[in-house]
Amino acid sequence: MSTHQQIIERAESLFFRFGVKSVTMDDVANELGISKKTLYQVVPTKADLIDQIVDNHIRAEVAMIEDQRAQAVNAIDEMLAVSRMVGDTLRRMTPLLLFDLRKYYRQTWVKINQLHRDHIYQIIRTNLEKGQAEGLYRPDFDAAVIARLYVIKALALIDEKYFPHDQYDKADLVANHLTYHLHGVLTEAGRQYLQTQSSCASGISS
Repeated sequence: MSTHQQIIERAESLFFRFGVKSVTMDDVANELGISKKTLYQVVPTKADLIDQIVDNHIRAEVAMIEDQRAQAVNAIDEMLAVSRMVGDTLRRMTPLLLFDLRKYYRQTWVKINQLHRDHIYQIIRTNLEKGQAEGLYRPDFDAAVIARLYVIKALALIDEKYFPHDQYDKADLVANHLTYHLHGVLTEAGRQYLQTQSSCASGISS
């Protein structure tokens, strides 16, 4: 593994545990056992480091989502798997991380929002159309509209105005969001299938 990749991965671990604001470049250098001068030769600023970490994380998340989708039996399994993955990520992440990014690193925050608006929208729209074709989702809704509504609600989950990090657990919010979403689109066949998956549905119930 290159020095650059080591810096990205170890710094990401620090930010996930402690948030962005409280972790300094000195902390990152100490974690890696290198001088701050060496660190700055690889990554010129903390803002640039954070931006690269987010880019790296987005690429990894997109790859994991695609892997989950490829392994899923049907549209419901796909949504359950992706929700578990997102929930696991949020459980590893201090709530301060999203708060810090939104408050202190707006450019990076905009990039995260753009991921939701574009990639997540396409994933949800494709899933909805797949579920309709499988007879697991109702045929009487416009997948493009519901996908956009899903993205809007997903963005609200990480908005401190609506769900302050010291009052709400983000992983629980994701599970509740999925419950709300699925029960709005399932056919009776879909509900019956979801019941059979309840033991591994990460908080989703019929």
